[in-house]
Amino acid sequence: MKLVQIRPLPGMILPCPVEDSLSFAAEPVGLCRMEEPLFLQYLEETSSAFNEFQVQLKKAGYDIQVDMDQKLLTFQAIDQSVQLLDLEKAFEFVRKKYVLHCETREEILKVLIDHQSLMDRFESLRIYILDQMWLVGLLDEIKCFLQWLTHEASQREPVIWEYTAEPLPRYTIAKDVVLQELLPISPMINLEITAKTPATIKFWGPCQRVKEAKECFEEVLNSFQILPVPLSNFQLQFVMAHWDKAFCNSFFLDRSIPVVLELSEVVQIVGLDLGKMKEAKEILMELVCERAMEIAEDVKWATESSEWKLLLQQSLETHKGVAIHHVAPDWVILVGFCPMVTEVEKSIKAYLSENSQVEEKVSLTRLELVLAGKDLLHIIGWEHLSMNVAVQVNSESSVLQVRGLQKYVKKAIPVIKKNLDSLVLDVIPVRKRIVREYVFGIGAHLLKSMAWHLHCIARMQTEESEDWKKIIDKDFIKKRFDTGISEAIYIMGKWKPIISLKQIVASLLAQFCTESICHEAIATFKNMNINEFLSNVSHRLPVDISWLQDNEIQISGFPKDVEQVLEAVHRKIEKYHSEIIEVKAQYESIPYTIIKESLFQNRFPTSPFVSTEVLGNDPATIIFRGPRQKLVELRRQFEEFLSGFQFLPVSLSEIQFQFVKAQWGKLFHNGFFWERNIQAILEISEIVQVGGLNLSEIKEAEKTLMEQMCEKTVEIADQLQWVTEEPEWEDLLNRLKSLKEVAVHYTPSNQVTVIGPPLQTAMAEEYIKDYLRDNSPLKESMLLIKPELMLTGESVLHIMNWEHLKVNIKFKQSHYKLSLQVKGLRKFVKEAMPVIKKDLDSLVLGMIPLEKKELCIYFSEDGSDLLKNMAETQNCIVRMQTQESHCSSNGGVLQGLAEDHKAVIHVVGIESKVTFLKQHLSNFIAKFHKETICSAEMSTFTDDSLKALCKTNMPQYPVGFHRLREKVVWIYGSQKDVENISGKIYSKLEKFLFAKIQKAQAEEAVSKLLYETVRWHHRSDAGWSSFDILTNHYLEQEYGKKKMATLLSWNGEKLMINFLTSEAFILGKRKFKIRRDICLWDKNIAPFWEAMDECLVKKVELQSYSKEYQDVMRNFNKTAGNYKVVRVERIQNRYLWVSYCWKKSWMEKRNPEGTQNELILYHGTVPENCSSVCEIGFKNAFRKQCIYGQGIYFSAVAGRSVFYAKPDHQGLRYIFQARVLTGEYDCGSVNMVLPPMKEEGNGRYDSLVDVLHNPNIFVIFFDDHAYPEYLITFRD
Repeated sequence: MKLVQIRPLPGMILPCPVEDSLSFAAEPVGLCRMEEPLFLQYLEETSSAFNEFQVQLKKAGYDIQVDMDQKLLTFQAIDQSVQLLDLEKAFEFVRKKYVLHCETREEILKVLIDHQSLMDRFESLRIYILDQMWLVGLLDEIKCFLQWLTHEASQREPVIWEYTAEPLPRYTIAKDVVLQELLPISPMINLEITAKTPATIKFWGPCQRVKEAKECFEEVLNSFQILPVPLSNFQLQFVMAHWDKAFCNSFFLDRSIPVVLELSEVVQIVGLDLGKMKEAKEILMELVCERAMEIAEDVKWATESSEWKLLLQQSLETHKGVAIHHVAPDWVILVGFCPMVTEVEKSIKAYLSENSQVEEKVSLTRLELVLAGKDLLHIIGWEHLSMNVAVQVNSESSVLQVRGLQKYVKKAIPVIKKNLDSLVLDVIPVRKRIVREYVFGIGAHLLKSMAWHLHCIARMQTEESEDWKKIIDKDFIKKRFDTGISEAIYIMGKWKPIISLKQIVASLLAQFCTESICHEAIATFKNMNINEFLSNVSHRLPVDISWLQDNEIQISGFPKDVEQVLEAVHRKIEKYHSEIIEVKAQYESIPYTIIKESLFQNRFPTSPFVSTEVLGNDPATIIFRGPRQKLVELRRQFEEFLSGFQFLPVSLSEIQFQFVKAQWGKLFHNGFFWERNIQAILEISEIVQVGGLNLSEIKEAEKTLMEQMCEKTVEIADQLQWVTEEPEWEDLLNRLKSLKEVAVHYTPSNQVTVIGPPLQTAMAEEYIKDYLRDNSPLKESMLLIKPELMLTGESVLHIMNWEHLKVNIKFKQSHYKLSLQVKGLRKFVKEAMPVIKKDLDSLVLGMIPLEKKELCIYFSEDGSDLLKNMAETQNCIVRMQTQESHCSSNGGVLQGLAEDHKAVIHVVGIESKVTFLKQHLSNFIAKFHKETICSAEMSTFTDDSLKALCKTNMPQYPVGFHRLREKVVWIYGSQKDVENISGKIYSKLEKFLFAKIQKAQAEEAVSKLLYETVRWHHRSDAGWSSFDILTNHYLEQEYGKKKMATLLSWNGEKLMINFLTSEAFILGKRKFKIRRDICLWDKNIAPFWEAMDECLVKKVELQSYSKEYQDVMRNFNKTAGNYKVVRVERIQNRYLWVSYCWKKSWMEKRNPEGTQNELILYHGTVPENCSSVCEIGFKNAFRKQCIYGQGIYFSAVAGRSVFYAKPDHQGLRYIFQARVLTGEYDCGSVNMVLPPMKEEGNGRYDSLVDVLHNPNIFVIFFDDHAYPEYLITFRD
C-alpha cells in the first residue's frame, strides 16, 4: 500500500486527530490501492461483497470507497488510535476470499450457455464477457461452480459401453422396449445385441444419453414379471425331458409372443406384458395335457403281465411325444402332446376291456347235468379254456355259469355247448345189503376213483340222499331209470367211458365176499385202531371189518384181500396167548428213597416169575413185568408191606431247624440215615420229620440226628460289647460261618450261639473265647530312671514313633520319679511292652553350648522354629537352657552349663540321629552372622514390614531382626541370607531417598506450573505482592480442599490464613489482606470465530461451501457411514474455550515433548443434552459405571458414537466433534474413578483407553479436558 494524504470524505467527521507518530497530525490520513477494474466493477454491482469489506475495515478503524476512474480503492482512517497494520490485515482477510477466473475451455462454455440458470444458486458469482469469459466471486463458490460445469461437460463426450447380456431372451425383449421409448427422444443413442457365448449388449452415444439408456435398460430388466405355469410334477418332468427339443427359452419368441419360457425348479413365463404372459400360459397348458386313467380292481392283475409291458413299450415307441407313468396299481398317468395322448389312451382302454372279467350263462336243458357240478371241467376237459364253470340249480331253471376274461369267454362258449350235448347218464343198481354197505362205505372211494380215471362221474343214490331228489322227481328221469330199487349207482360221462366203467364195476361186484370169526381174544381188539391194523396187512382193494358181537367180527371185501386179513387176525390171537404184561404202580405217599433202598436190600416180597423196576421219584413208580396172575399176586404183597410206613416230627429249636434247613443238600439230605445204615428217611418242609417202616428204626434215626446238632452258647460281658462292633468281629463270624458244618448266630442279648457237629462246634466256641480274651483291656507300668527321659517327657512319643503299636502311652510324674503307663487291648499291650523298653534304652543325651547373646536371642525367637524343625527331621527333642533358668531347671538334674556360656541346647534321641543333629547345628552356628543397620530412614520400616522382608525369596534358614533403637536394627541368620536381606533393605532405603528427592522435585515443578496459572497475593504498605512459589502451592492445595482456615510457616513465622475473610494473621503481631488471581492474559479467543456481541454462548451454522464445513464433513463421513447431514454448527463459548486452552497449555508443559496431547474425537448424545453441553461443556458429575472407567467417553470413530445419538421426535440425531486432551493414557477397567498412577511415579495418566495400540475409545475424568467444537445434526 502507498501512504498518501487525502481529504476527508464528504459527510465523514473524524472524532479525534490521528496518532502523533504520523507527521501530519492535524490532517486526515488515508491509503489507496491499485485493483483490477473488473473487481472494482464487481464491488460496485455486488453490494453484499462491498458491505463485507466495509464491516471488516470499520473494525480496523477505516472506511473504503471505489474509484472507477482511477481504478483505485481508497481507505480513510476514522479513529486516531488506528494502526496501519490493522488496516492491511483486515483488508487481506476479506480480499483473499474473492478471485477472478478466466474460462477458455469450449466444452465448459457450451455447458454454461445451456445452463445459465445455474448462476442463481451462487449469490456471489458474476459473469463478465470481454474478449474472454470472466468469473468473479467467492473462491469457494467459483470452485464449486467450475466442478459442476466440468462434470456436466464430461457427460456429453461420446462413449461405448458393452457388457454381458445373459439371459439373452430377456435382454432381447428389453432392447426392443428401450428402443421404442428412447429413439423418439434420443435418436443419437443406439443398442445392439451380439448373440455369442456369452451374449453381449453394446450401447453407444453421448455419455449422458448412454447412461440414461443404461438406467432405462436396467429399469426395464427389473420390471420383468414372473408368471408360474401351474403344471403337475409329471407335466414338469415332460417339459424338462423335451427341453432343447420341443421347448426352449425362445419358444414363444419364435411364435411372435414377447415372453420368455424359463425352466428351473418350475416352469415359468417371464415378460413385461401380463396379458401376453397369460396368453402364453394358456397355449402351453393346452399343448401339454395330462390324463389320469383309473384301473378297476378286477383288472389290476393285467398291469403285472408281460403283455401290459409290451403294450406300453409299443405305445412309447410309436408316440414319442407321450410319457406314461404307472404311479399305482390302480392308476396310470398319461402326459404329452394332446393328440398323441388320446391315441395311447384308446389302446390302453381296449387292452383293459379284453382282460376284464365277464360272466356268461349257458342254460342246461338236461337236468341230469346238475349231477356233475364242478366236475364237468374234468369229465369234458375244459381246463385249457382258462375259465371258471359252475352249475346253478334252483326251482325254476338250471344254468351253467362261465366266468373268465372277456377274450377267453367269447372263444369258450361254443366249445362248452358242444361238449355238454355229448354227455350221457346211466345207472348201476345195487341189490345186496352187504354190497350196498361196502359200496356206500369204504368202497365209495374206490368207485369214484375208477370213474374219475375214465373221465366219468359216479354218484350214489339212497333213500336219504337229498342231492338227487330234484332230479329223480322229474317224470322223464323216472321213466328212463326206474329200477325199482331205492339204492343205485349213477354214472355220467361220454358214451365210451360209461360202457367201460359199467363193465368194470359189474366184474368187481360179482367177486365180492364176506367172512366171520369168533374168539375170546377178539374182545381185546375193541380198543384197536382198525385202519392202523389194516395198514399193516397186505391188501389190494379196500377191506371192511365190522363187529357182530363183543368177541366176533365180520370181514367184507374181495377174496384175496379177505384171506390176507383173516390170517392177520389169527396171528394176533396167537400173540395174545403168549403175551407177558407190564403194570406201572405209583405210590404218592411213600418216599422214593424208602422204596429204592428197600428194594435194593431185598426187604420186599419177590417172585421168580415177576420182575420189578423202580422208575422215578415224583411220585415213586414201580414197573411189574411177568405173567398176568403172578404179577397181580406180587403187587398185592407189595401194597401190604408198604402200608406200615409212617412219618414222625422231630422236636427242634428254631436255631436247630434253621441249621438243618441251611445244611440241606450238604450235611443233611433224604439219604442221611441210609448212609449210617439206619432204615429211615429225613425230610424237611415246615418241620423236620423222620419216616420209616417201623417205629424202632424211626427212634434210632431221631437220636442220631440230635447227636449231629450240638448247640453251644457263649456270653459276652458288657465291657466287651464294643468288640462286636469292630470289623474283626465280623471277619471272625464270617470265618466261622465259612466252616461248612457249623452255624453261628449272634443275638443283641450279648450271646453267640454255635450249632453243628460236636467237634466243629467246640472248635468254633474256642475261637470266640480267644477273640474276646485278646480284646479285653490291660494296663502295665514301666519306671523311667534315665535323666534324658525326664527332660523329654511326653515328647518322646513323637520321636519314638509308637503310633503303630495301637496302645495308649502316658507319662506319670511324682516325687522326681517318672513312670510310663501303657494301656490298651491285651493283644496290643503284650506286643508293645518289649518294643517300648528296647526303644527307651536306645535314647542318648547330647549338649551344644551357645557363647553369643545373639544366638540365644535367635533360637529363642525367629530361629525357634528352625531348631524345632531340625530336631523333628531327625526324630530328636531339643531343649535350650539359659543362665537365667539354670538354677530352676529340673532341680539340678541337667548339668553342664559353664559360666561363660550364655545357653546350652540339650538334644535327646537315638545316638546316630543326635550326632547328626549336633553336627547340623554346629554347621549352622559356624555360618551364623549378624549385621547392624543404622539409618535415619529405618524409622519408615515397621516391624511387620521387616518380618515380611525377612521371609521373602524363601531363605535357606529363617532370618531374624532385633531393633535396638528406632534407627538401629540387628539382622541375624546365616551369612548368605543376612547379606541378601540387608542388601534388599539398603536398596529400599535408596529408593525411599530417591523417591523423597523426586517428590520434592515434582512438587517444585507442579508449584511452578501452578504459579503460572493461579497466584496468591498479600497486601503490604508497598502494595500487593505475590507469595513465593512453595507457599503459593500450599495455599492453593488448602483452598482446593475447601478449608475455611489453615496454618503455615512463612518467612520464619507462623501465619494463620482465613479463606472466608481473605485475611492473614501473623500470630501475636499483625494481620493483612490476601487475594487469589487467575492468570489468563495469554489466552485469546479463536481467530475464526464470529463476533460474540456480549453473548456468553453462540452457535454459528457453517455454510456448505466453506472449507471449515467440508473438513468437518470429510472427517465425519470417513468413519460414520451413510447418513444425511442436516447442518453443522460451530460452538463459540469463550469461558469453556479459555479453560480448555489453559488446561492444554498445562498438559503440554507437564508431558514429555512429542506427546500428542490433543485429539479430534466424537461424542454422541440424546437431544435433551445438547443445550447443556454447549453451555457448560461435558460434565463428569453424571458419570456411570462403565467398562473402561467412570468418566466421559469419546470415540475416534464417528460410527461408534452414532449408536448413542438417539433421534428426537423429528428423527434428527446429534453428535459433537470435540477437541479432547487425551495426553498420556493407560488401559481402563470397570471400577476406575481416576486414571492410575504412572509407573515412573510422576502423577497420574491423563485418560483411559480400550486398548493401548491404536485405541478407539477414550475416557477422561475432568470437565476442562474437552471442548465441544462442532454440533453435527443428521438423520438416517
